[in-house]
Amino acid sequence: MNHDAFKQFLADNATSVREFEHYCHPSGLISTSTIHRLTKPNFGDGISPTQWKKIGPHVIRYCQRFLEDRGKPVHEINRVLEQIFEEAYEPMMTERSKLDPEMIEFFNLDRDPFAAATDPRNAAEVLTTKELDRIVRIVEMAVKHQDFICVLGDIGCGKSTLKARIADRLRTEGKTHLIFPKFVEMGKLNAAGIVHFMLEYFGQKGRIRLPLAQVQLERHLQNLTDNGQRISLFIDEVHRLSNNTLTALKNFLEMGTGGYERFLSVICFGQPRFKAEKLENIEFREIAERVQVLNMPSMAKYAADYIAHRVRLAGGDADALFEPAAVRIIAAQSGSPLAIGNLANRGLIEAYKKGEPRVLARFLEKDTEPETRKLKSVAGGRS
Repeated sequence: MNHDAFKQFLADNATSVREFEHYCHPSGLISTSTIHRLTKPNFGDGISPTQWKKIGPHVIRYCQRFLEDRGKPVHEINRVLEQIFEEAYEPMMTERSKLDPEMIEFFNLDRDPFAAATDPRNAAEVLTTKELDRIVRIVEMAVKHQDFICVLGDIGCGKSTLKARIADRLRTEGKTHLIFPKFVEMGKLNAAGIVHFMLEYFGQKGRIRLPLAQVQLERHLQNLTDNGQRISLFIDEVHRLSNNTLTALKNFLEMGTGGYERFLSVICFGQPRFKAEKLENIEFREIAERVQVLNMPSMAKYAADYIAHRVRLAGGDADALFEPAAVRIIAAQSGSPLAIGNLANRGLIEAYKKGEPRVLARFLEKDTEPETRKLKSVAGGRS
């Protein structure tokens, strides 16, 4: 570990040792004295190699999240953390590898198969799996029965596509209101903001004082419920919510007649850190006892189908563009749609540089070839 680089990391972000310790507080493993020692050569006199092996991954994770929460781009996060942790840091793979126009033409494609602009544009372009179908069914039932669901997954795992698919299906049923509060900084979202956003969604001017606005909202929700309509509150980036706002979600869920009938379902989407930092904290026991957590599945075993599906949408044939062994390597190294697409495009870029019309396994091999996996097929790459 480069201790001078760690000190520079704190200085560049105008953060003191105590402030960073407070940020890391949910882990319970990183104290102020520990962070002080990390700024000293040879870990000062207080951190043994055995201790570092235990806390090191937590320090790396919180440094990464700290930069993510400040909106730093992936390439900058990788640069900073590689300077601090050197070979112990595994770079994030969340930015897109893009094909230039001449590359698209070289492979006889209509467009870049894995670019952000070519993400599913409608339901017909979505590749699904039985695991994703299961999540969709559970969320649909939660909306119908006013339940509390939280879908967690890393960046690039397909949460946005899944959310769009759920919203598309529910809206076709009619009498269902899906409300997505949108704020530039979700960390600053509060209960009052949600109440007034919902009232504006229904075309009402909210009362200024929160208690009165809440009564106003509950009366409107009561009328909608009496007319057989369902209301669902969808919250993005739940891992960024403040403690007070997270606690308030329970109160939104409990809005109802005072009897058995509730007015709202609450559906949240976020990163896995939400479970470790919030749900496993005794302070949020009441939330943890009410919410059903769903984890986004890995797409590794469907990598061949995903590549074939996306290449087909771009006017190409994956069998002609990718050697089977190359696809197995992509599957072994990638677990999310974003990572699969990145690695597939890197293979295409390398093939273009070599003047090859097909991605060969050797274009993707590292020092040791990843273990080969048997890929499960989704019949016809269904959408």
